[in-house]
Amino acid sequence: MICPNCHLEIGKENINVQTDVAHCLHCNSLLKLSNIVKLVDNDFNLFNHPEGTWIKNQFNSIVIGSTTRSPIAFVQLPFLTIWSGAAF
Repeated sequence: MICPNCHLEIGKENINVQTDVAHCLHCNSLLKLSNIVKLVDNDFNLFNHPEGTWIKNQFNSIVIGSTTRSPIAFVQLPFLTIWSGAAF
C-alpha cells in the first residue's frame, strides 16, 4: 500500500484493518485505511475470471465458485493409483 502523502510504501505491519488505521513511518502520518483503499485504481472486471471459476447472480446475491477438476486428472488418477498400490 502506498502512502498518499509521501508516495512511499506502508509496511503491512503498520496497517490495522480492524481499526481502519494505517501508519506511514516515512512521513509519520496516521491515515484512515478506507480512504487510502478508495484511491487505489483497480482494473477489476467481475466477468474476467480465471478458468475453472464461475459467477452466478442469484436473487439478491452473487455466488462465486471454483473447481479443482482438470482434464489431466484422467491421466494422473490411474497412474497415481497404480503407483500408490505398488508402494504398499
